[in-house]
Amino acid sequence: MKTKAVKIFVAVMLIAGFFVLTACSDANDANEANALINTGAAAQGTENPAVTPPAPQELDPEELDKRWLTDRAGRFVGIPHEITTIVTLGASNTEIVAALGFTDKIIGADTFSEDVTGITHDVTLIDMWNMDAETVIALDADLVIAASDLFFDNTLDLLADAGTAVLFIPTSNTITGIYEDIQFLGLALNAEAEAEDIIRNMHEEIERIQTIADSITISRSVYFEIETPPFMFTFGAGTFLDEMLQIIGAENVFRDYGQWVSVSDEQVIAANPDVILTNVGWVVDHVADMQSRPGWNGLDAVRGNNIFVIDANSSSRPTHNIIIALDQIARAVYPKYFGPPACRIVAGHRF
Repeated sequence: MKTKAVKIFVAVMLIAGFFVLTACSDANDANEANALINTGAAAQGTENPAVTPPAPQELDPEELDKRWLTDRAGRFVGIPHEITTIVTLGASNTEIVAALGFTDKIIGADTFSEDVTGITHDVTLIDMWNMDAETVIALDADLVIAASDLFFDNTLDLLADAGTAVLFIPTSNTITGIYEDIQFLGLALNAEAEAEDIIRNMHEEIERIQTIADSITISRSVYFEIETPPFMFTFGAGTFLDEMLQIIGAENVFRDYGQWVSVSDEQVIAANPDVILTNVGWVVDHVADMQSRPGWNGLDAVRGNNIFVIDANSSSRPTHNIIIALDQIARAVYPKYFGPPACRIVAGHRF
């Protein structure tokens, strides 16, 4: 990220995944695509993140009876053997913890997690833009699971210094990273079997889609818009969204431009994608807006009415739910092979 604004935007898109969706929800390199499928098994075979605890003389008495882990940010953290209360900060963390079966133990979560299945009105919602350490400390949770690369790292350090067990989970940009996040949280919560089931389900769905994609002989080009003008954004290589386009055998027209890319009308027009995807759901009739942009009426995607809305949460949060977005993307780009899209919008009308 070259500017603070870009960093904030990407953090919001990937961790919070909070934008409200208003609509419904041939690989370039076969070896690379097959490698993507196999990342689940690779992740499960990684070195166990549990580490040997420090020497007893280095610990305070109350720290002797803890499980010691190296978290995803490389920090050495002692957590209770029995975890009865959890605070999750970052909607991706909340989704994974919920999928592992611990919604009943979540007593606090960030406001962007409010729509995660299982989060009830009893859960204390925490404003990530103005996070108050005292609010989290007052919850007295056994464990805080936090997205470490947002803008409240100092606040989380205060929590850790106060004796709260805080596990940091940096944003995972790749599918392999998502597998490893799930595996780690399964270990931390004594739910390794549940984590393996989630990863296996992801693995099987990716393999199903890849098998179909292997039969596709003509690759289609895609522009995926994740922010509107005047700050149009998309993504390139090094992101799980780009990996998903590779899995279905599509060509990301901005793949060679870096992970997160600010683009212009002229660049999109020059790329002339076959299909346009977007997960922008906070703009009223965003598709009609794209169709009306100067020069866009000549794009193949616009002329062919190939503009589709992809679920915002599953395409922006690095969790097991990316397979929902993957299925939607596959259907939008290659309906002949994967079935009709979940939602097509043409001039403001859904089909």
